[in-house]
Amino acid sequence: MRTTYVSEWTLNLQQSLGKNTVFEIGYVGNSGHRLKAERSINLPQPGPGNLQLRRPWQNIGFVQFSDGNGNTNYNALQMKVQRSFSNGFTLLSSYTWSKSLDNTSGARPGGGDVLFPGNPFDLGRGERGLSSFDVRHRWVTSGLAESPVGKNRTYSFGPIADALLGKWQVGGILTLQSGGPFTVVSGTDIANIGNGYTSRPNLTGSPIQLSHPTVSKWFNASAFVKQPAYTFGNAGRNIVEGPGVLDLDMSLMKTIPLGDRVSTQLRWEVFNVANHPIFSLPNGTLSSTTFGAISSTKIDNREMQLAARIVF
Repeated sequence: MRTTYVSEWTLNLQQSLGKNTVFEIGYVGNSGHRLKAERSINLPQPGPGNLQLRRPWQNIGFVQFSDGNGNTNYNALQMKVQRSFSNGFTLLSSYTWSKSLDNTSGARPGGGDVLFPGNPFDLGRGERGLSSFDVRHRWVTSGLAESPVGKNRTYSFGPIADALLGKWQVGGILTLQSGGPFTVVSGTDIANIGNGYTSRPNLTGSPIQLSHPTVSKWFNASAFVKQPAYTFGNAGRNIVEGPGVLDLDMSLMKTIPLGDRVSTQLRWEVFNVANHPIFSLPNGTLSSTTFGAISSTKIDNREMQLAARIVF
């Protein structure tokens, strides 16, 4: 196993926007080589007939093999606005526009990627595509605001009113993210090489993405057809984009002083405030009856939790 290495480079520029706010823009890139990848060996060439009799080594069967033939390349534009806590308010907003390409996203990539290559005899250009973790656009904004009422604050209305209206904090995190890629597979060993269902189908030339995708039809299923027997399909790896993310989490906290050194914090947190479904990847197996449909979510519907904490 060869030693993996990664080269990284970055350039950032910062500009002050007033007393408490900083704007930052930067370019980030990296290139990785000799990355660990999982593949199968002792496979026959595509063709008819008994699988075992066509293997290079007929006394053994299917073999999983890890090597260091993976390569990756990442480039990103990053922007950030940060306001330090001042006058009861703080803000952090970050945006990333990026693209990650590789011929393997890991020995066990997960997500919409597959474990083994579609064509085990073409591990270079044939497997190069978007990384399984590629996210083209991601914008995350978080903020925290504190009540301006209370002793030594902007407004004070007396001990009772200050105790009721002061020491409140409200915060939120808004996440907007484009969808990640996934690979469409045939679902059967059409090449007859014993590589499982990971062979990819052929492209018809029709557009893959739909202008108005739905849960029952997220992409154009007619863009893929089963390849001829004993061949590898020409569809690329990770060429279909899944659903994005729109999520808002919020919190509300009240601090109650219990003397000079002790206080109680009461906290209410709500996750997925809008309570709308954030969908998982659609079914990418051509032979399935639900090909192209979405059947699950990747983030739970609205959840709430209450917490009490003593600080001393």
